[in-house]
Amino acid sequence: MLFAITLALGNLLLAHPLALQILKWGGAAMLCWMAWRIAAAGPADETTSAPAGFLRMAAFQWANPKGWLIGVAAVATFLDHRGGTLGQAVIFAILFTLVALPSCFPWLAFGAALQRLLRTPRARRILNRAMAALLAASTIFAWARV
Repeated sequence: MLFAITLALGNLLLAHPLALQILKWGGAAMLCWMAWRIAAAGPADETTSAPAGFLRMAAFQWANPKGWLIGVAAVATFLDHRGGTLGQAVIFAILFTLVALPSCFPWLAFGAALQRLLRTPRARRILNRAMAALLAASTIFAWARV
């Protein structure tokens, strides 16, 4: 996904700084909206079905708005104005894969352990609000760089 975003948006962002600012503000606004939705969410529906299996979950990431925001933010932040987008797209994809894969395993283990503690609706609500506050707080970095 990062490779595709770099190829698609790289030249646009290099040529039009206003587009970069619009993407940053739009991304920050979307993260705040998502934080509000998480904080205000009711109890989880136990019948919700998610894609099962590695390939389906990998394909599902293309519909994940946070994945798109991360990709656009990475391109906007790290794209070098002196280089071509193809070579940088390859480098971004390799580096992000090397960093993301080992980072996912502790996150998954933490989620599995945390699931045992979230047996009551109150505990889930507290976690949702805490995670929503952290998500909203993460936009401060976007605003600070604008």
